[in-house]
Amino acid sequence: MDQKQKIDQLKHNVHNQIADNMKSYGFPSTIGLVMGIIYYERRPMTLEELSERTGMSKTRMSQAVRQLTELNLAQKVYMQKSRKDLYTVEEDEYLTFIKLFTHNWRSVVTKNQMSKRKVREELEKLYEEGMTPELKEQADLLYTEAEGFLEFADWLSRLVDFMESEEIFKYVPRNKEDQE
Repeated sequence: MDQKQKIDQLKHNVHNQIADNMKSYGFPSTIGLVMGIIYYERRPMTLEELSERTGMSKTRMSQAVRQLTELNLAQKVYMQKSRKDLYTVEEDEYLTFIKLFTHNWRSVVTKNQMSKRKVREELEKLYEEGMTPELKEQADLLYTEAEGFLEFADWLSRLVDFMESEEIFKYVPRNKEDQE
């Protein structure tokens, strides 16, 4: 194996590691593979190029790039004299992690807040109708739990805001040299 082949093999290994990371964050490994390929090409790439590099269909590449765009990890770029759509990816690993983390947790918070508010509203209707002491005791417990979860959801939402603001780097610096 010559040096070029070794370098290509190392890049391939890195692409696969990025794909595995995405999988562990709860996202399809394909989007990690696409990110790694674009990142290590160090230039915008077309869906056709990505399809050739991965051996996957152009349709799957389009889906992966759409997911990356929705996650704010890829963007379409304009290049003079090119009629095809070209894409670049977020190159900062820290911001990539924050975007992935906050996307997942913001979604979880929103869904759970809606669910717990619905529980609370239904319980309030039951209180108005009146109920037996045993049922009221159960309803009180459910209401208290719903209120506690809404407090937790608020905290989690503030954590997500904290991460998105990048203020986290004041407390957990990107590298050891930045620590006080």
